[in-house]
Amino acid sequence: MRKTGDLRDLKRTVRNRDKESFLDIAEDKIPAPMKYVLLVSATLIEGWTVSLNYDFYWTGFAAVFSMGYMLTLIWETIADFDDPVNGVWVVQGVPEEWVLEAKIKRRISDRFFERLFSKIQKA
Repeated sequence: MRKTGDLRDLKRTVRNRDKESFLDIAEDKIPAPMKYVLLVSATLIEGWTVSLNYDFYWTGFAAVFSMGYMLTLIWETIADFDDPVNGVWVVQGVPEEWVLEAKIKRRISDRFFERLFSKIQKA
């Protein structure tokens, strides 16, 4: 919930051309221990889902795939809120020099999908 408030604040700073506030909020990240807790929890849940005894192969496959998909979706959504200029939920109209000055690392998944889409467009 805090990150949705940060997105509103970032939009306000861009509208008001308040560069210092933008940099303060944009560089604020989810702490690494919280990411580790989420990763370990997701791994445990997925491991328990895999270890269940399924009567039919396709039932097990569907359960494991859907649980993995949901956990990945949750992870990507949380990570997307952590990056205000790349991803799905972005702040529009941020001056390029602000983005360059902010210490924002692009996620591996963003770079992967950019390369994939550029290859699709070239084909």
